Amino acid sequence: MLVAIACLCGLAAIWLRASLPRLDGELASPHLDAPAEILRDGHGVPHIYAKTREGAFYALGVAHAQDRLWQMSFSRAAAHGRLSELLGRPALPIDRLLRALDLESRSRRTLERLLPETRAILTAYAHGVNAVVIAPKTPPPEFLVLGLDPEPWRPEDSLSLLTLVALQLSTNAFSEVQRLGFSGRLPPERFGELFADDPPMGPVALDPADLSAAGVMREAFLDTPARALLPPGASNNWVVDGRFTASGKPLLANDPHLGMTAPGVWYLAHLSYPQGEGIGGTMPGIPALLVGQTRALAWGVTNTGTDVQDLYFEKVHPEDPSLYAGTGEWLPFATREERFRIRFGGEETHIYRATRHGPVIPPGLGPLDAVTPPGTVPALAFTALEDNTTLDVLARALEIESIDTFLPAFERYVAPMQNIVFASATGEIGFLAPGRVPVRGPSHPAEGRLPAPGWDPGAQWRGTVPFAELPQVRNPAKGYVVTANNRIVPRSYPHFLTAEWERPYRARRIEELLTARTDHDVGSFLAIQLDEHSLPAREVLDWLLPLTRPGGRHEEEAVALLAGWDGTMAADRPEPLIFTAWIRALVRDLVADELGPAFRDVWRFDPLFLHTVFLGAGGAWCDDTRTPQAENCTGLPSASLSRALAELRGTHGPDPGGWSWGEAHEVINAHRPFSEVPVLRRFFEIRVPSGGGFFTIDRGGYSFPSRTPYANIHGSGYRAVYDLADPERSVFITATGQSGHPLSPHWRDLADIWAAGGVIPMRMDEAAIRAEAAHRLVLAPL
Repeated sequence: MLVAIACLCGLAAIWLRASLPRLDGELASPHLDAPAEILRDGHGVPHIYAKTREGAFYALGVAHAQDRLWQMSFSRAAAHGRLSELLGRPALPIDRLLRALDLESRSRRTLERLLPETRAILTAYAHGVNAVVIAPKTPPPEFLVLGLDPEPWRPEDSLSLLTLVALQLSTNAFSEVQRLGFSGRLPPERFGELFADDPPMGPVALDPADLSAAGVMREAFLDTPARALLPPGASNNWVVDGRFTASGKPLLANDPHLGMTAPGVWYLAHLSYPQGEGIGGTMPGIPALLVGQTRALAWGVTNTGTDVQDLYFEKVHPEDPSLYAGTGEWLPFATREERFRIRFGGEETHIYRATRHGPVIPPGLGPLDAVTPPGTVPALAFTALEDNTTLDVLARALEIESIDTFLPAFERYVAPMQNIVFASATGEIGFLAPGRVPVRGPSHPAEGRLPAPGWDPGAQWRGTVPFAELPQVRNPAKGYVVTANNRIVPRSYPHFLTAEWERPYRARRIEELLTARTDHDVGSFLAIQLDEHSLPAREVLDWLLPLTRPGGRHEEEAVALLAGWDGTMAADRPEPLIFTAWIRALVRDLVADELGPAFRDVWRFDPLFLHTVFLGAGGAWCDDTRTPQAENCTGLPSASLSRALAELRGTHGPDPGGWSWGEAHEVINAHRPFSEVPVLRRFFEIRVPSGGGFFTIDRGGYSFPSRTPYANIHGSGYRAVYDLADPERSVFITATGQSGHPLSPHWRDLADIWAAGGVIPMRMDEAAIRAEAAHRLVLAPL
């Protein structure tokens, strides 16, 4: 029996290995006018050399498809609301929502509005992907396990993926629903304490003088309290000019933070063709260098979190459901029929509606259904849904030769709005936040913070912010720019961008380390990226520990450990785990009674909220509303600590000396969809220990309500430092590996390097690349 099992396993391995891509030899195509090459280095990074622009992006399509075809196909299915065709009925609810947005049709229309050069890039890229799709070989393992065949790629599919990224980075509409739901559960003062505005003294990316110099600043206005939910995204970037570097030339660092997945979101690539050359991070399915460097420029991004979505409640005509209320008149819904082909479950047909504001969101989203007034339907206005010409900029970014042409190129950028820091080899640095931002008038009933009546004239958008008035600066006086999802403009900036700036702790810490010296190099920038010191952890403990009265030996040991801890979220220490578990228990004890099961939506570490409760006017949160007596805050920290320690003893053993943050906080690079299948999870997930936390520069986000409440599920899937004095000294890394195939040597070869804080070189020296190439694939015209 054992011999038979071993033989079957061996045959399965041989079968699966047949699905690995061919990385050497020649691949002929009728869609090429001139030869191109893909040279892969020892880490699987493709270095593409082509004689034409279209040839380079054809080769990028080949490389993406060879290494990430399942990832691309799954993302496309998600964008088009077709996951149920792959996974069956469990995926139908998300399909119904995404199909309402109609990204597939919108992308086809957008394709016709792009520049001819961009359409040619998209077409060439699709041909490259399809050269792999139609090749007579075994498809990647996910297709085999699910019994599926890859479908051809179309140029508009890449546009759908770009809009899906914008949707993932723009969650303002969901925040509106949450605010409206909680506003009905809490009195105004409690609501304001739970969703407090960003602190007024936090660092701001741009100074008023910077904006005035750029012609952006106008007359100041009163910024109303945000009462915002914390945004889910996070990233870091910063740039300094030669005053802060040993070389006298700029340095730029970037580590975008997204969900941790296997394979990772990012794919490293180097492209060289007559019009341009660059190296950096791409996303499979999108033909563009999204972050990276050329020989003249470098750029990095973080998410701005701009409020570019509004929900409108549209009043349906009481006698004619084909009409909805406009401004003083009844307007007809636009309708279309969509058919769902459900795997193992037949077909369903749904009628979708749209209004002048955007698509009507169908029923089935519990929180939205709960707050939608009777007789109305919710419609989504979202800037990324109309003519998202962003790829006109990104697809040719590596052809931009100077800041003089870099800045105006972004006028065609729509979404997702990003904080872009940039630097040039000539010594200049700067910042730009491009994107289409709606203008809401002074009579808007909620300034985008709550759903608005669709028929209200004051609730309508009044155009978009002109490009010249978007946040931007060239060569700031202070010599650097830092963004970490914190506020990027002073409160006197004349346009409303968002009420959801992230707490400023990461930005504060970056500025501390950045301005502490003037001889920075690549190594010192990497050290900043890997910094695990949590400013709020130490600040909270400074007032929380004196309020705590240990009730026994376990509590005394924990308090002693935390009293001597400096706030560094190190993987090999127990203190970060004790602290985080304590905060988790404390927040649950504070809010679960008022909010019931909905408390899970706000179960998070917010230092400002805790400060308000224990040192400010928010002490009413300490009362347990489920009991007849009125409790105060005196004993709550101690009781929460006891509960947290009891939970940790149950999951990590009785001795805190054997606990470690890295074990509980391991990175879970989750596979879609096989992380949800226990028998497959161990083969398709990539896990490594990690340090860091929510507010450390080395970000390690976690989810308190999840089954693994301390696991690192949101962090720096890509890290890079760009040296404008010598591009060959620049470095980068991703969190997993280049390949999406578990049997490839590049499935997870970068994971341990990433976890140890390591990097690999960003090579653009052709002679060195050719000398060290591990594979060479020639793409030849037929």
